Amino acid sequence: MNLLCQITSFSGSKPENRIDFPQTGFPMDQYENQTVKTTQEKVDVRTTLTSLPEGSHAASSIGNSVWQVETHLWMAENDRESIHGEATFRVLSGTLNYANVAVVLEMPDWEKGNYVLMPAAAYNGNRFRIAKKEYPPFIHEEDGIGPDMPTTITDVPHLSMQGPGKIHLCSGDMATPCIGFFDAKKQVGLLLVGEQDTNLGYNGYAIEECSGAVAKLRIESPVVREKMYQMVNSEVPSDDCGASFQAGDAVTIRFTLQQFSCPSVHTLFEKYCKSRNIYEERGCLQNTYPLSAAFRTVEEKYNAQQWNKKYQYYMGSPNGEGTRFGDWQAGW
Repeated sequence: MNLLCQITSFSGSKPENRIDFPQTGFPMDQYENQTVKTTQEKVDVRTTLTSLPEGSHAASSIGNSVWQVETHLWMAENDRESIHGEATFRVLSGTLNYANVAVVLEMPDWEKGNYVLMPAAAYNGNRFRIAKKEYPPFIHEEDGIGPDMPTTITDVPHLSMQGPGKIHLCSGDMATPCIGFFDAKKQVGLLLVGEQDTNLGYNGYAIEECSGAVAKLRIESPVVREKMYQMVNSEVPSDDCGASFQAGDAVTIRFTLQQFSCPSVHTLFEKYCKSRNIYEERGCLQNTYPLSAAFRTVEEKYNAQQWNKKYQYYMGSPNGEGTRFGDWQAGW
């Protein structure tokens, strides 16, 4: 595996200019303990991978801006399957508009048959037969409907069944900001877990299967997709545009990488269920609003804004009469 940090500027939502900070190896089985850092919660073994030096990378320029990236990696003392990391991107001088920053994990010797998981968004990379339909997506006889029909899905984000492909999502598109896969040949599983957002907004998560048996797993801030999903169409031009950076600005991408023995897809899911809350901020449940008061609030809102007095029914949304989705829908 190789880990690199990227800064990209965009024209619209299309990459225009990109720099990679030094590409370095990222072996899970080679590490060298440097110091022990004590926190209130636990003792962390501050770790430097032998081929991925910690610290600041040399400054690089893109456009009329100069940047520096500082990376830190460590393993918890009681967990040798996980590497925790953070990369801080800092603008030393100048400005850069319509841009984002990213951490990219390159996977050589990638198998096309790897089971790819993006929770609640992609299972087995959504590598199934695609039925491109307008909404509502009904399937008919000409589409091969019947008991022998192969697994068929609408045009949701998916990897290709043959050749290169890419799934690029906003963190909120998934149940957990996470990309995982199961390699049946090597009996290995991997999870890349990150945060929902940074000070720049939602993060982006992508997996790209490239030609030459290479895959790239990407966490970016903020999200900038070339195409986005909208109503059974995965090819809608994106309205993402990146962020504007100026001297003194900084953003940190945090992530956890787990690689483990994995004999089955079931094991991948078991590991995911144990790891999905790594970056979840847990608060205390506060019962501050009685259910009866909440019901009155909803009831008053529907009576005041969504009751169609003329035809005597509740509309789906305020002033929804005659609209496509706001008037009335059976089954919703």
